[in-house]
Amino acid sequence: MKKRISLLLVALSVLSMAGCAGAGETSVPDTSKPPKTQITSTAPAIPDDTVKVDYRLYEGAAPYASTYTQEETVSMTGYFIDDGKEHGAVVILPGGGFIHRSEPKEGEDIAALVLNEYNMNAIVVHYRLTPCYFKGIAYDAIRAVKLLRSMAEERNVNEDQIVLMGFSAGGQLAMVSQEHLEENLFGDLGDPYVADEIDLNYSGKVNLLCLNYPCYSISLESDTPNKKNAFLGAYNTAENRAAYTTWLNVKEDTCPVFLSQAKDDISVPIDYTYQLEAALKEKNIPLDVHYYEKGGHGYALGNNDETKTWTASLKEYMKAIFA
Repeated sequence: MKKRISLLLVALSVLSMAGCAGAGETSVPDTSKPPKTQITSTAPAIPDDTVKVDYRLYEGAAPYASTYTQEETVSMTGYFIDDGKEHGAVVILPGGGFIHRSEPKEGEDIAALVLNEYNMNAIVVHYRLTPCYFKGIAYDAIRAVKLLRSMAEERNVNEDQIVLMGFSAGGQLAMVSQEHLEENLFGDLGDPYVADEIDLNYSGKVNLLCLNYPCYSISLESDTPNKKNAFLGAYNTAENRAAYTTWLNVKEDTCPVFLSQAKDDISVPIDYTYQLEAALKEKNIPLDVHYYEKGGHGYALGNNDETKTWTASLKEYMKAIFA
């Protein structure tokens, strides 16, 4: 009797496992869309002698604070080399579609690369997200550069070697911030923010832009909010799209640009990158472009032998630009 019960339990167990795959059917993966690449962090450790400091971007309320309901402080985290020598700095804008920030993968992991491989200071910007008014988000990136310049002497930062590096939405934000430097981004919606000493006395312009698989526009054709890119949010109008689509607004004095993207990126159409490349070349902007056959979107430090080369390519480009 006990033997029969045992055999019955084994049979039921086998049937149960078969049912998980679909009642006698073989489980076949859905190949209608390329699978998302699983990325394991390959970032080196932050050096032990690094000075890590968190800073508020604004002393008081930020511009358009009333449009941002989250309690999170608008801030940036600095990782400074403490050897008494002057070093350049890389200001890092993680991606995330303005819905979240992809950290640490596109934040602290990148800071570790900058410190170890480039021997430069690193600053990760925790900029605001939707539903913050888009000019407030753009100014967070500008303000971070201004704030860094304000402490350049204290932190031994070489102001002639400041890089603004963005990934995905952060890449869009990096380019947008440099295209709108000369505009007054304050005062819309009756916002009461008043420019302070840092706003007025320091430049938000950088010496090099590094754009990795950057977004470019929320949606060129539609007023419907784009779930993958919430930069304009409720203000997604034809006028704003035209003003904040990067390839339509390249300036004559844009700094040199490093650009990388995989051709099989299904989140950001490669054609957008081609258009930005063409616009930069039309303005004779120094440019170093790297396209990879495979890599998808969000490869960060690299997810294959090809995409892993961008970090060394950027290092060589910086040597040429900052020579």
